[in-house]
Amino acid sequence: MRMYVRPTPGQIEGWIKANVPHFRTRESSKHGLIYLFDNPMVPGDHGFHVGVSPESGWVNDYRPQYDLGSKSFIKFVADVERISYSEAVKELCGNNAYSIIRDALSELKNKDHIVDYAEENPDFSLPKGYRNLSEKQDSIGWKIATNYLESRQVSIDEAKDLGVIYNPMNLCFVYHEYGIPVYWQARSIAEKSFLFPKGSTAEDFLYGYDGIEPLGDLFITEAIFDKIMLGENCIATGGAVIKPNQVRKIRSLNPGRIILAPDNDDAGLISLRKNIELLDPYFPGKIYYVLPGNGKKDWNDMGKEMGRLDHKNIVLHWAKSRVKILSSAALIRLTMPVMRRINDERRKTKFTT
Repeated sequence: MRMYVRPTPGQIEGWIKANVPHFRTRESSKHGLIYLFDNPMVPGDHGFHVGVSPESGWVNDYRPQYDLGSKSFIKFVADVERISYSEAVKELCGNNAYSIIRDALSELKNKDHIVDYAEENPDFSLPKGYRNLSEKQDSIGWKIATNYLESRQVSIDEAKDLGVIYNPMNLCFVYHEYGIPVYWQARSIAEKSFLFPKGSTAEDFLYGYDGIEPLGDLFITEAIFDKIMLGENCIATGGAVIKPNQVRKIRSLNPGRIILAPDNDDAGLISLRKNIELLDPYFPGKIYYVLPGNGKKDWNDMGKEMGRLDHKNIVLHWAKSRVKILSSAALIRLTMPVMRRINDERRKTKFTT
């Protein structure tokens, strides 16, 4: 399976030589040159049980109890150094990280014969008049911003890690692609209204794209606050229906399973029908779904019901335990009542007019 974002063999070898005190090498007919060393995540480990193939990016511990599974070398570095996935990409790939994903997306564009693709500009400007959350902590604007974030179950430290910026009336979420800011969305604190950069469209971007490890489960939500609630292996599309350019970026992540996690309302349920039509040609048999529970409309509402800021892993565990494949039968069961209700309302409107 192709990994669109992967360090070069030289970058992998460079990390091993700089960070592993003792290693051996051997040749493999399947993976080429293999580096063998002790597992740095197992205290006191010895025996050279971890194998890494710089050529394929493959990494594994040969012992079943320490199996690394399909973990990429980037994720391995992130876990060893206790840094985020995007930070590990930047450490391994350096300034080439952004160009690697740009080249991959261009390749996918050419394969799909897409001609209406808007090339992203990595030199765009962030909105003026916004501050970092680590500044002006005694100001009224800072208190308004942080109080609102906490009301949406986002702690101050978490918002700082996400790079959220603010002014007295708005919060601004910055979209990154391997360390490069490419887009932003500002949300009013007082009402549900949004601002975006001129000349760009959210249809070309995914919030959270920077932190997704290829080959793993990928949750897809509509809103940023829902993405934050479901954690690192989740992206937000900014709307109920996924757009074609976003599909290509999802393909670049090469996920193992795609788990649609829409709002539990009419628009969210109908989006399941449209989104599987977009995704199934590229991920046949890999489309799953899960809906918020406890009668809540979205994942953030579900989390708020718990009333504390340290429960996101509980919500994610709940969601993972209820994931189901989006079969034809499930699609009919979920969407037919909504379609019937919408059609009834249309007939009533037509009759009364």
